[in-house]
Amino acid sequence: MLVGDIGGWAVFEQQLYRVPKSDDRGIGVFARVSGAPADRNLIDLYADAGLEFIGLSDKRPDDKFGIAAGYAHVSKRAQALDFDYRALAGPAWPVRSSEGLLTAVY
Repeated sequence: MLVGDIGGWAVFEQQLYRVPKSDDRGIGVFARVSGAPADRNLIDLYADAGLEFIGLSDKRPDDKFGIAAGYAHVSKRAQALDFDYRALAGPAWPVRSSEGLLTAVY
């Protein structure tokens, strides 16, 4: 029997360039990572990182653009469940392993 759960995460944000005489306009980066025990969580590792551009033009100071990539790893316990279900349901049943994403926003 499993009792309790735990996880950890870290977040990093840094402004690389600031438009002169402004508070938040400029270019920044971010990264996040989290982990949790694979024996009781569907996702045991998640990470993402990206770049953001805020108000780089004086004519459009409120414009924001960003790009980011992310990765989620499906725990070995969840993958084992998929393999077991595949044995019952047939070879067409998918086995989850990971998921990635790439996104851009404006």
